[in-house]
Amino acid sequence: MDPPPSPNIEWQANPWVFGFILSVAINISIGLYFSLFAIVDFLITKCFKEDHRLVKAHRKTPNFMHCFYFDTVVYTFVVIDASILLFTSFPTSKPFNGDLPSEVVILLTVVCGIRIFLFCRDLMIFKNARSKIVTLLVHIVFILVVGNAMITEKAGIMAFIIIISEGDVLVTNTNKLLRHLGYKHSTCYKASTYVGCYAVLAFRAIIPLGMLAVSLVGGKPFDMRPPSSVIIFFLALIFYGVVNTWHVNSTVAKVCKRKARVIEVPYANFVQAVDETLKEGVDEIPPSYQDACRPDIPAISGSANVATNGQEVDLESGASRNSTMESERQSDYRHFDMAGIILSENEDSYQHSAISNP
Repeated sequence: MDPPPSPNIEWQANPWVFGFILSVAINISIGLYFSLFAIVDFLITKCFKEDHRLVKAHRKTPNFMHCFYFDTVVYTFVVIDASILLFTSFPTSKPFNGDLPSEVVILLTVVCGIRIFLFCRDLMIFKNARSKIVTLLVHIVFILVVGNAMITEKAGIMAFIIIISEGDVLVTNTNKLLRHLGYKHSTCYKASTYVGCYAVLAFRAIIPLGMLAVSLVGGKPFDMRPPSSVIIFFLALIFYGVVNTWHVNSTVAKVCKRKARVIEVPYANFVQAVDETLKEGVDEIPPSYQDACRPDIPAISGSANVATNGQEVDLESGASRNSTMESERQSDYRHFDMAGIILSENEDSYQHSAISNP
């Protein structure tokens, strides 16, 4: 049963009130961004020694820790608040055209202000140009959808869908923190990876699809006025459908991945060994694959480096080094924004060896 309709409030049509709430939300976000880190830093310096990994992370990668505390606390609070209002105040019988109560409009305004702060934050701290552009695009679409619902009071269900779909931030950010601190091979990290996978499936796939199906049963998006609300609704539907699909795919692939066994064939060693045998004119069987793989075969003399298929092969030792190993290791420490949407290879924020204990 829907809640009784709220009386018309004049301030909802006053742009100055919207501006005041946005300003308060932005300023509170700035204060939380610095105060949360300062409070936790004070507590850990009293409880842990200087060689603790968390203390090292605060000293060496403060940007990452600032973002971690702010994103985890603020987004968890916003998702819980949005979930409560969805079941208590949102007009579920008219999800597209129903007039939004004042408390829902206030929540959307606060969320819009938080996102504006995040847009400015990522604009300043992101270094990777490609990641910065995509992340800022995500923020722009989010602000556009929430702002449209806030001003026109139409397509409010889509604003709630994209807000609640970010409920996996608490678990996924914890997983990133454990990896950042060097606990990638620990039981806690593996457990958080599996829990994060279920959280992503629930918040990025099951819950949004269920909310969308229920809203389509209760109303029609083409009945919204003005027509710009219809355009923004389908824009958000396609855009966040792609984003959430990417999230689910990458998370499931992360859980299901297996270490591939690469059989490296020292082709240059084998050919050189056969050539030496043919030059000597000895009527014998060429060396087998196992013999060619051995670093101490007599047919190999001197030292040389041969690059084959992106690998550097040392002919003297018979050892094969993968020249792309370092780049793959660096790409493993990727920075996601607070919703875990876009990755950024932030070298200043991710220095695994500097934080992990020797």
